[in-house]
Amino acid sequence: MFYEAQRSGPLSSTANRIPWRGSAGLKDGCDVGHDLTGGWYDAGDHVKFNFPMAYSVTTLAWGMISFRDGYVAAGEWNRAVSSIKWVTDYLIACHTAPNEFWAQVGDGHLDHSFWGPAHLITHNRPSYKVDSANPGSDVAGEAAAALASASIVFNTHGMTAYAAECLAHAKQLFNFANSFRGTYTGSVPASSFYNSWSGYNDEIAWAAAWIAKATGTASDISTAESLYSSMGMSSGGDYSWDDKKTGIQILMYEVTQKSSYKSTVSSNTNSLISNG
Repeated sequence: MFYEAQRSGPLSSTANRIPWRGSAGLKDGCDVGHDLTGGWYDAGDHVKFNFPMAYSVTTLAWGMISFRDGYVAAGEWNRAVSSIKWVTDYLIACHTAPNEFWAQVGDGHLDHSFWGPAHLITHNRPSYKVDSANPGSDVAGEAAAALASASIVFNTHGMTAYAAECLAHAKQLFNFANSFRGTYTGSVPASSFYNSWSGYNDEIAWAAAWIAKATGTASDISTAESLYSSMGMSSGGDYSWDDKKTGIQILMYEVTQKSSYKSTVSSNTNSLISNG
């Protein structure tokens, strides 16, 4: 229900059970000649910050993959599929060229001065992108992870063509993130809200790990393992929208079943507990 309340774009009764929400952000992207409607607003704000938005999709999809029976038993599987698809549609729309990704819609500071419902917004909602000249490996990598993880869910749900489309975009976004390395806040005004404190290495390795899980091919698994090692993903820490190292460790164990990843997770978790 929370994620339905955060939906931006054209809402219908089937797309939204929140009676006080209405269609909003219907001109998003018009400033740059693209249709960037859809996606989720950020908590109580009306900015679309794609970095934490994509992380939320990745995490939700992971839960759906791991605990599908629970979603089905609760009668929420179909709604959960619809929930993540609301954003994967948007992420695909934001990926307007192999090395171009619209990473944010809306100005955080301007938005914070407005107290009202999204459908009454009249101020400008500028769009910001990352590209080969202005890279954003963190946001592009997280979008790749979101689309790759969601592709597994969609395949499970019988949406094979759409799953293939998501995975194709995930692979392009991963290549973009890995080939043109840089932090997205160099060109997107998000540092006051979602600064990438951990850097972008974890998002690149995270994307590679999810693509490996989605495809299961030896070459993708090898790429993920190589990036895990070269980018130093074995250190501990909290799993969050900023830092995915712990998630990568668990995911790499799921993908490879190698005890070394399991031992790393166990050691780091015990350290967190003892230092808590």
